[in-house]
Amino acid sequence: MSFVKPHRVFEVQNVSLNTRISSVNLQIESGQCWHFLGPNGAGKSSLLLLLAGVEKASSGVLDCCGMEMSEHSLSQLAKTRCFLNQHQHCEFDIPLSQLLMFYAQRAEVPALLDTCLEINKYLHKPLSQLSGGQQQRFHIARALCQIWTAICAGQAIVILDEPTSHLDIKFQTAIMALLQNLCESGNTVIISSHDINLSIKYASHVGLVNKQKLHSQGFAQSQLNLINLQTIFNHKFIEISSAEQSHKYIVSSSNQSI
Repeated sequence: MSFVKPHRVFEVQNVSLNTRISSVNLQIESGQCWHFLGPNGAGKSSLLLLLAGVEKASSGVLDCCGMEMSEHSLSQLAKTRCFLNQHQHCEFDIPLSQLLMFYAQRAEVPALLDTCLEINKYLHKPLSQLSGGQQQRFHIARALCQIWTAICAGQAIVILDEPTSHLDIKFQTAIMALLQNLCESGNTVIISSHDINLSIKYASHVGLVNKQKLHSQGFAQSQLNLINLQTIFNHKFIEISSAEQSHKYIVSSSNQSI
């Protein structure tokens, strides 16, 4: 993979989507790894749908790579942008290899992805024979395969809604490390997350979403603090420091008086 000089990927100015998300102002550059966190129903998925170009803003300006999002066709976006919805349903109970060919015109998953997601050994099976976690890994793999050429060029936009859902700890860590690696090559990654500590470790930037608004945003280390998180989640947390790794962990407090 080649290094690409950072550039502005998204310029979001006072963007709203009806009552689902409102007055969002945001700038995202290539090579950044954004995690959006917030309680259920806060508007995270709606924001990702807007950034993916799947939903059209009801007001405001959403610029993608120097051009208004509405000017991009879905066929154009599909070459450099992948989007994985948190709810996946497939009507075709056919082998994964055929699904992969249908979605990404590939017969198997590239080695880098397979090392992380371990999908190629299941390509002879249909989705119905896989566990929930295995299905999630396949959906992530086929989304990334769709834009693999752009990823290899460091020019891709990867948007995943709750990619770690249904995954065990091994694969949660593997996919987060993979996405971080893609960013280091110039690609842009945007996900929604419910795991604060994964975001502390792997996000470069964080947006905190609550009550259909982007409450705050910025570098992950500055945003993921007790005051912000307790405000967003209406829940008390405590911070634990690891002396061995110079790393902090944020966990739920047994005392919920805020």
